[in-house]
Amino acid sequence: MKKLIFTLCVCAFTTAAMAQDGETGKNVVKLNPLGLLFGSANASYERALNEKSSVQVDAAFGALSVGGVKYTNLGGAVEYKYYLSKSAEAPKGFYVAPGAGFYSLKVKTIDGESITGSGFVGKGLVGKQWIWNSGFVVDLFGGINYYAGGKIKDNTGAEYTKFSGVLPAVGVSLGFNF
Repeated sequence: MKKLIFTLCVCAFTTAAMAQDGETGKNVVKLNPLGLLFGSANASYERALNEKSSVQVDAAFGALSVGGVKYTNLGGAVEYKYYLSKSAEAPKGFYVAPGAGFYSLKVKTIDGESITGSGFVGKGLVGKQWIWNSGFVVDLFGGINYYAGGKIKDNTGAEYTKFSGVLPAVGVSLGFNF
């Protein structure tokens, strides 16, 4: 995972270095450093479609081991961002972003039991994305995620429960524009 993050950063720095000052490129690559604190790397690619809108593809993957319990996750999502400012120049400024995605997780307990879960997520976000002349990007966002269709099963295939509900979504991503 370290190699992937390093490769993404090198690509972002290289393309940002080639951008001319004062111009906003149509592409943004971002990482969410807060996710790394909880064992999950979140990477995003955003592409401006026109002056007011863009599409963002998110990927999440990770692993965390605490007290002999191992947790792994994998997920993906797509968001449509609509920029609200009169002088909006996607991909920068204030935006609203509906989206949808899929997630999967696995927990392996100390006694070897394996518990898995998966489902779909619908989201509604608001945020602001800043882009500096150097190409450096900060994306600050918040909103809600609605989880639906989730199933939790053990390694025998027995289903424990289904879950759904609303959780808050707050984050900050750092990246580069090119």
